[in-house]
Amino acid sequence: MDEQKPADNGGNVRVPPKIKIKALEAVKDPRLQTPSTLLFAKGLLHYLQDTEYQVSPSTPLLSTAIDENGWVCGRNSVGQLGVGGNADVHEPSTLQVVRQWAALSFGEGHAAGVSGEGEVFTWGKNNLGQVGQNVGHDKDVPTKMEILKGWDVRALACGAHHTVALTPEDVISWGANSEGQCGQGERAETMWVKPRSIKPLQGMYVSQVVCGKYHTLCVTATSQVFAWGLNTSGQLGLNDVLVRKSPAVVDALWAMPVHQLAAGDAHSAALTSNGFLFMWGSNEKGQLGLPAAADVAAQASRSASERRKARRKVNQRFLTAMMDMGIPNEKAELALSETGNVGVEVAAEWLFSVPDHVLEKHLASEPNTPVEAAQNPEDHRVMLPRRVPLQHVRCVAAGGHHTLAVTDTAVCAWGSNSCGQLGTRTFMDKASPTEIKELEGAGVDHVACGAQHTLFLCRDGTVYGCGSTEYGQLPYLKFTAGAAGTEPALPNALDQDGEPSRHTRSEVTVPTRLNLQFLQQQRGNKSAVVSSIVAGSYCSALLTRAPDELPDQRPTRLADRLREAIQSAADQAANSSGSSSSSTASDRDRGPSAKHLKPIVTAVEMVFGSAAALSATFGFKDRIGIDVELLDEMQKSILGLYRTPATSSPSALGRVNIDAIQESINGLCSASIQTALYKAAGQLLDDLHRNVRLLGTPERAQVLLAAAQSPLLAEKKLASVLIPRLCNSILTAPSSSRHCLVKWWAEYPGPLLQERVVMPLQQYLTDELFVTKKLTVSVMNVIKVLAKVEEANQLGRQLPPEAFYNELISEKLDVEDHYVAWRQTHDQPQHQFGLDGPFSFCSYPFLLNPRAKSKLLHTEARFLMTQTVHQARIEQANGSGRAGVEERVLPDHKASLLAKDAELQVDVRSAAVGGRRGDPRRQGARSGAGALRNLWQNMWRNNGEGEAPAEGTPGFQAADERQMVAREVSGSRLHSNVSTSTSGTTSDPHHLQPPPPHAAAVGLRHTSSSGSGSGSFGADDIGLQRASSMNLPKPEESGVPATHPDMCILRIRRNHLVEDALDEIARQKPRDVFKPLRVHFIGEDGIDAGGVKKEFFQLLVTELLCPDYGMLIFQSETRTYWFNPSSLEDEDEFMLVGLVLGLAIYNAVLLDFPLPLALYRKLIGQSCTLRDLQDMEPTLGKSLNALLQHEGPGTVEDVFCQNFSAGVPGIGETLTVPLKDDGEDIMVTDDNRREFVDLYVDYYLNAAIHKQFEAFARGFMMLCGGPAIHLFSATELERLVCGNPLLDFDAMQANARYDGGYSPEHRVVKWLWEVVREVMDDEEKRRFLKFFTGSDRAPIGGLGNLRCIIQRDGTESNKLPTSHTCFNTLLLPSYKSKEKLTDRLKLAIMNAEGFGLE
Repeated sequence: MDEQKPADNGGNVRVPPKIKIKALEAVKDPRLQTPSTLLFAKGLLHYLQDTEYQVSPSTPLLSTAIDENGWVCGRNSVGQLGVGGNADVHEPSTLQVVRQWAALSFGEGHAAGVSGEGEVFTWGKNNLGQVGQNVGHDKDVPTKMEILKGWDVRALACGAHHTVALTPEDVISWGANSEGQCGQGERAETMWVKPRSIKPLQGMYVSQVVCGKYHTLCVTATSQVFAWGLNTSGQLGLNDVLVRKSPAVVDALWAMPVHQLAAGDAHSAALTSNGFLFMWGSNEKGQLGLPAAADVAAQASRSASERRKARRKVNQRFLTAMMDMGIPNEKAELALSETGNVGVEVAAEWLFSVPDHVLEKHLASEPNTPVEAAQNPEDHRVMLPRRVPLQHVRCVAAGGHHTLAVTDTAVCAWGSNSCGQLGTRTFMDKASPTEIKELEGAGVDHVACGAQHTLFLCRDGTVYGCGSTEYGQLPYLKFTAGAAGTEPALPNALDQDGEPSRHTRSEVTVPTRLNLQFLQQQRGNKSAVVSSIVAGSYCSALLTRAPDELPDQRPTRLADRLREAIQSAADQAANSSGSSSSSTASDRDRGPSAKHLKPIVTAVEMVFGSAAALSATFGFKDRIGIDVELLDEMQKSILGLYRTPATSSPSALGRVNIDAIQESINGLCSASIQTALYKAAGQLLDDLHRNVRLLGTPERAQVLLAAAQSPLLAEKKLASVLIPRLCNSILTAPSSSRHCLVKWWAEYPGPLLQERVVMPLQQYLTDELFVTKKLTVSVMNVIKVLAKVEEANQLGRQLPPEAFYNELISEKLDVEDHYVAWRQTHDQPQHQFGLDGPFSFCSYPFLLNPRAKSKLLHTEARFLMTQTVHQARIEQANGSGRAGVEERVLPDHKASLLAKDAELQVDVRSAAVGGRRGDPRRQGARSGAGALRNLWQNMWRNNGEGEAPAEGTPGFQAADERQMVAREVSGSRLHSNVSTSTSGTTSDPHHLQPPPPHAAAVGLRHTSSSGSGSGSFGADDIGLQRASSMNLPKPEESGVPATHPDMCILRIRRNHLVEDALDEIARQKPRDVFKPLRVHFIGEDGIDAGGVKKEFFQLLVTELLCPDYGMLIFQSETRTYWFNPSSLEDEDEFMLVGLVLGLAIYNAVLLDFPLPLALYRKLIGQSCTLRDLQDMEPTLGKSLNALLQHEGPGTVEDVFCQNFSAGVPGIGETLTVPLKDDGEDIMVTDDNRREFVDLYVDYYLNAAIHKQFEAFARGFMMLCGGPAIHLFSATELERLVCGNPLLDFDAMQANARYDGGYSPEHRVVKWLWEVVREVMDDEEKRRFLKFFTGSDRAPIGGLGNLRCIIQRDGTESNKLPTSHTCFNTLLLPSYKSKEKLTDRLKLAIMNAEGFGLE
């Protein structure tokens, strides 16, 4: 019940330079003789000895110019105030005997203190030996304890009748021991009069000790918590009520970064370094801050209608994060509500700790009904530490039956309030943390609690108090009479005589400033301010200092201290190296490593080998989680101390072969650090394995995060030992810990995630498979952990898919066999991803590179193609077979298009004379075969030339020809004087520039060599060909066979590209589309060996993406296309578009078709979220996020003024669509905003385009609906369609082949690659690739997968380069200069379209 301050990680004890490290064998308790205990104790003490934090034994604990700094007041019935006599003190008086005090503590009737010189004094009641003198000799003034002289006591704590002192290496106790509160063992006397050290704690470096009424707690520098004494209320946190007479480790706080403790009469508290509070023990008055059974009963009595009105108030940012983790909305809301919105990790811990049947009952009940309803309402004991729903707690104090906590933003109180000690303006107990409004903005730093009063100390030295004033424990709080339960007047007013007015009440329910007059009356040269507050049961103490003597805070985090030590060692090593000429031979031989790096080695063992120390050192200060960038920085700093790079070791390491590590590193310094890191990592993994069942809490789960980032995992021989153990711990830990790991890995910086986590796991996987040639348990565990990392990457999207590819698995193993096993599992009912069954790498498709997946996809395709061709040949040999009766892809497509064209013409004529028929929007609609023609009619009208003539009339034909001529003229202006043939196609890529309104009017500008020959057409030839193309025959009249047993034939007119393409695809029999595709441009001689097919798809996609066509909408922010929700096109058209994409994939053709990732996620059956909408429409997504996360000022309804409706782009207007019934009349509020966002996202990505997408997906899946498509992620599927936008020409050069006299060393070849890499800009590089291969994208897997050929095409000439895009062959003349090659090549790539034969 003493004053509690935020303790730093090193405690309040400063360490002298010469510490006698007692023999570790002195630790007699077998439970404490664990490797971790011995290692950390030894390492820590060496570390503290060798660092700069050394204090001389003669250095005073306190140095101040204030003459008397200890002031006390309150109850003094047995002399416990140390002022002489036994009269209560209502005005602060100075302590006797000692004028300057460093620390004070009070029990029920006794007290103890440490003077500024480090001497220990005790006084007060001594009936049980609590004063450390002969029993029965009470002391009313401080008496020095000579027996403790030289023990270097730095802190004290008093229980009801016992006392504990703290030294740098010992914990010393004396007094009443009837309940084992002195911790001296089972055989100790019930009155422990003579102070003695607690042997199990010798050398443990206890940083803080606190006492309850009959129990004691302490915490070490490595955050290990011990407890002993009375345990009838579970105040020891050991999950039982048994008395402990020796220190016992509180296992429930294992790995928690505890840095401060507090104890009340029968309850306890532990505060972690990241600001979370855990409490346990008696909860009879609600002093634990947990819901009481009475509250449960009151809430459960509400009616159903009241429950329906209740709303859970949750943090929307946390809710979004939990939903991204795959947790359902309702469960996420429940978990956040029940845990006080303190964080995602805490909510996940709560959610996964509740049994399923309790959770289901909980979800069915009203919001905010606590799970504790299932417990015995008569049992007010909590046996294990439980989290209080607070965050950012910086200080905690416990009184008799109440608790207070200081957070970054508020002071909260809970528990008994019989005397107003909570400061909440009432006398009602509080079962949950309640903010004290009157202290808002007061700058409270510390709190101290007595039995029935509370003190608050602000940063400026101001002191406030509330609670009982019966014995004067709150000095100068004098009030005028007031009715019971009313608030008294503030106490700063004095009566007419200038004295505090006489009071009639003895309780203060509001924190009130103490009028400490003695501060102005102190003797000495300087004024004083209060620097520390202490509260006993019914008394108070104040310690003062001069304002300029308030000590500066040393770095309180182990990370800061470790960084200072590393920097100091590096600096000292550099200085030592620079001055080696003046060193002795022995010093030079040993080098700076042995002299300066010893503290680093011991610190590494201490910090990196302790779960709690890792959390305390690298954990965030304001939330749960590890600062992985700080951890990486520290690890690199430690490894950077190596004098020379490591060398390979020929010896085998085995499991623990430290000699091999030493041999692999040059120098003792490097070997020592490497050994320390390895020992620490092994010790940490042992600790994790022993306590794996406790890893369900986020503070512990974060240790797994730190362990997975060890730099030793990248060392092959060390990884073979460490990685299997790490993965086993991750997979055997409670599921909530893996959910936390997924969330944290999703937030990792991409390069760090790849270097520290993914690459070591992949390397181990490769090495193990290469050596063992079989699937071991460790291999499968590593794969499962990698699956969790990849799941996190799906959320964070920090790494590309190739970061997870394993080349050995993809290239060397028989993936097809694994595919068969996967199909067997996949086809089983109720199969889920990752479930155990016949193991297959296809169950973890992220490991397979694109070549392996494409191989499986095309294996399916080849099987279908072969089967289809074989069936067709059989039918052809047997006659008509089923050929005459088999349905087409779209059986009535042609007839329906003609009917719609006729209807459309009627609509156009009616509109021309001012009339309308049917839906007025159809005036601008385009459907089926008439869509492109209607587009030309609109262009005609837009040019101001009046109504377009009807189709079939001379005027229409003239208009058609004029449109084509206009495009020819436009093309000739842009590309004049081109007479040499090339291959490939060009157009301004829409992903770089917005597609122009005339994008659909791409014409044939240039003819090149085809896959079967080379040569060129002259300009006159091109003109003649294009002139004749105005009257090209229709496909059915072209003379080209419509069918072939081995191929799927498409006959296309360039000037009717979309119409013919859709018609030709629609007329195919379903089985024909599974044959290899061949495209024939009517009127051209090119033979399709691949290049014609590529150009056909490019031109078709360009036409389909034309904004005026109306099927797709261009999204300028992301330069992608999405379905037009207001499109009047039939489902058949969208099905045909999907079929076009399927055909392209099926025939291994890349398309320049920029669709958003959300579309591909939908195709493979993944649900789309707000994240996908934000990727597709960033501004819209950010707006919805802002609405979700708005916390004021103002309500959501007032700020956003949004109802439940959405705007949909129509033809010439924006349509408003309600998102729910009467949505236009329902405003979005704080309570329903999540519902609005969910409905909006669902409407935008699903409902609004449901018809269009379903038709599109039906066409796509007609060819790509096999199971193999689900091996691809959405990103990989996008690359399968569009190729890889990253162009690695170095890889292309490395895999190029040469012919006709060229070689990699030929000067022209060298010039070519220099021009591509150094002269061309990004746009020109894409054009070059398109000229060379027919596509401006790399195939999935990169340019290194292209089999490209560079062939010599004659000697010096003015001829342009040409290409066979069908075979990725570049025909390059042997130019005499690099400049001429540059000029000719650029001219060629800028003017290339069409195919021809020589």
